[in-house]
Amino acid sequence: LEDGLMLWLMVLEHAPASTPSLVLMFEWLYPLIQLGSASLKTTLLIIECTILLDPPAIISRYGSGLVAACTSLYPDVVGDAKVLITNIILAIIKTTPREQWPDLTPLLHVTFKDLHSHYSKVVTVNLNVMCYLVLLDINYFNNLLQSFNINNIMDDIFKVWLSQSDHFYQIEQYKLSLIALLKIVTQQPTLAQKQF
Repeated sequence: LEDGLMLWLMVLEHAPASTPSLVLMFEWLYPLIQLGSASLKTTLLIIECTILLDPPAIISRYGSGLVAACTSLYPDVVGDAKVLITNIILAIIKTTPREQWPDLTPLLHVTFKDLHSHYSKVVTVNLNVMCYLVLLDINYFNNLLQSFNINNIMDDIFKVWLSQSDHFYQIEQYKLSLIALLKIVTQQPTLAQKQF
């Protein structure tokens, strides 16, 4: 199974464009996700590559089911698997127009709970998702935070964001983080005043 999945991943990584066959093969990934097998990492990489190769076809056909499967899986995995699931969210929001996103709220609820994780990669990739959400649609981001029904959630996120920003390993991520923070602070200046 692992050899077949690695071959599939290599085909996706080297494909110049998507084909109907590659899109249809996506259906075969659901049972593999639910198994949570030793091949989970490769399966999640295949999902991300397929989304990047043909976002409209994958998101329109499989987006809701994919979000449901990842939401169910996320609490049961650790470390790198959580990072890979969150990278799938990033692939969706970076490649798909906002009005075509599936309902990401349930998945974002479970992933954002890891903002206090001791595993810095999990925190960093979640902050990266937040950066994109703020920059692409700050109203969506604000509505998402309100759906948590937690008082002062933005204060908590802001503290984590400031304390973990040095974990952005790529300069582009660091710049993106600063731009997103500036956008938040311009809307809610009291956040910065509370921190300094």
